[in-house]
Amino acid sequence: MGLEPAYVAGLFDGEGTVGIYCAGENGEYFSVKLQIAGTYKPMLAAVHEHFGGIGSVYAQKRQALSRTPRGAFDTRRGRQCWKWVVSNRPEVGFVLRAIRPWLIERRRRRTLRLPSWTVKCRVAPRPKVQ
Repeated sequence: MGLEPAYVAGLFDGEGTVGIYCAGENGEYFSVKLQIAGTYKPMLAAVHEHFGGIGSVYAQKRQALSRTPRGAFDTRRGRQCWKWVVSNRPEVGFVLRAIRPWLIERRRRRTLRLPSWTVKCRVAPRPKVQ
């Protein structure tokens, strides 16, 4: 199945996220993760294939969409979700550059900017143990 970059951009606009996660004692390290989630695994597999096999498609923990008559959530009633995850910095940049011209919502809200990959994480000081 051949996908257009505009189609992938639409998926990302609606169901995608980019996260920057800090690590290390003083926040000196960080990782970047791009994800697109959905309930139709073949669509995410096609996105994975479209970008040359970068990233991976994972099953996401099933979430309850409805309550039982007693009020508890029933995870058997929820639909299985899948996610395509790219966590290699150069590969995340490659995907973002490929779909950026077709993004609508993320560009309008200015929530997505091509990162320079120089991030200074703010980490709260850890309390000293005595």
